[in-house]
Formats: sequence, C-alpha cells, structure tokens
Amino acid sequence: MPAKIIVAATPPDAAADAVALAVDLARARGASLLVAGVAVVPMMADREVFARAQRGAMERELSLLVPHDTDGVEAGIAVVVSRSITRGLHSLAEREHADLLVMGPTHRGTIERVFQGDLILSTLHGSTCPIAVAPAGYADRTSEDRPMMGVAIDGGEESDAVLDAAVTLAEQMGASLRIVHVAETPIGYAVPPWLDAAGSARYLEAVRAEGNAVLQRAEEKVDGRVPVSTKLLSGLPGEELARFGSEVDLLVMGSRAYGTVGRVIVGSTAGRVLHDAPCAVLVLPQTVLSEVPALT
Repeated sequence: MPAKIIVAATPPDAAADAVALAVDLARARGASLLVAGVAVVPMMADREVFARAQRGAMERELSLLVPHDTDGVEAGIAVVVSRSITRGLHSLAEREHADLLVMGPTHRGTIERVFQGDLILSTLHGSTCPIAVAPAGYADRTSEDRPMMGVAIDGGEESDAVLDAAVTLAEQMGASLRIVHVAETPIGYAVPPWLDAAGSARYLEAVRAEGNAVLQRAEEKVDGRVPVSTKLLSGLPGEELARFGSEVDLLVMGSRAYGTVGRVIVGSTAGRVLHDAPCAVLVLPQTVLSEVPALT
C-alpha cells in the first residue's frame, strides 16, 4: 500500500506551514497527501444534520489549501465530523491507514495551553502513527541542497527504533544526520546533595562519559548509510533539545524519552520541544516504535 500523509488544517492560521512540511515529506517518501479538516459537532447538535450543513463549506476551504505545484505528489481533501478535533484526526488516521500526521504550530502561550488544552500533545496521546509539527513560518523557507536532520536519543530501549526511523528518513530526503544526546544535568539538583565538590565533578564526568558512549554506539549502528555527526549536550533535555533545533531542519525523537515520568505519559520533554524548537519536529509514539526493527 502506498504511503499516505495526512495534514491537519487545524488551526487554520497554521495550515500553510503544515501543508508545506507535508509536501516536503510526501515528496521524499513517495507518499500521497490528504489535507484534512475536522468539523466539531456541538454537544446538543444532530451529527448528520450538522455534517450536511458544514461539509460543503469546509471542502471548499480545504481545496484552497491544496498547493497547485506539488512536484508530482498526489493530493486530496477530507472532512471529518467528530465531537473533538483529536478524535477526528485519530479516526481519520486509522481509517486511511496513515503513515504520518502533520500539524502546524498552535501559536499558544504557556498559560493559554494550560487552560484551553494542548491540541498537539492531546493528538499525540493515543496516535497510531508518527506526528510531525511544522514551525511557524515553514511555508516561507527555502530548501537546502542537503538538509540537516537531527535525532535525539537517550540510550534507552526505544533509542534504536528512533535512530532507525531517522536514518531511513534521512536516506529518503538525501539529508545529513546529527545524533544528539542530552546528559541530564539540570543546574542545582542534578548532583546528589551528599557529594562534595570533588565527588560532584566525578559524577558529572561519569554522566558525560556515558553520554559519549551512547553516541558512539549510535554512530556505529548507522554504518555509513547517511553522512552522520554527533553532539553531546548537558542540562535539561527539553530546553537543550529545543535550543538544538536551531541547528537542524527536522528533529526526530521518541515521545517517552528522558526521565521516569516521561515513560508513563507523554512527558514534558516532547512538549517543550514541540512548542519551542524553531525546526520541524517529528515525534514517534511508543505504539509506532514497537513495530520498528532495531538497527543491528
């Protein structure tokens, strides 16, 4: 079955950036493109009546978002009627057997995200396919001859699957790949309080040594499939990876990397990177990673 990418035209002011990223990824992967909109049914409204009233107008709006020049990428539109945007996108992705869902930036501040919810993270929860998020202004960018991709790994059980997915995408896009690892050393409380200055220095040195070993193993597993480099960072993973986004065009990461809490729910690291990184970000949910074979 040919690969299929769904691009969410929600919110409308971010649709152009999402479509531009989706076209780039579809072109590289030989995938078709489906520009989708979700008509949210009011709680007391009849679904069928609402659908008939909304579908025509939404289809006309979506047709305006389909780019005229897609360089051979097959593109269509889809309207989903649902009780929420998240449910609608999930059901459409499952129905179409989508390989990727692309979304635009939400343009929300921290306080607004707390009170109104976070569309990107709520869609990431329970997603059956990877989710890519375009940064603001992506539609206005010009492409480079050889784009730079990044992949964040923590050395955990998901790292090989994340790395393999990133290498495969880099091959398809003709991109160089930079593997990044964050040695978790938050200022103030990373070092156990019972250590003295000398012990603290040894502790931090050990953390960095472990990080370098993680990067070396990852570079060896790439085995020359794409041009590769590595980078070790220190600090809070969310902050450091978001900052690292200025060095790459696309950053690939798992949704549960870094920290105990992040392995239970989609953690703060993924949320911080998705909202603060200046590059496009592709997040691989754990349900997807379990199906990706590890590099050997």
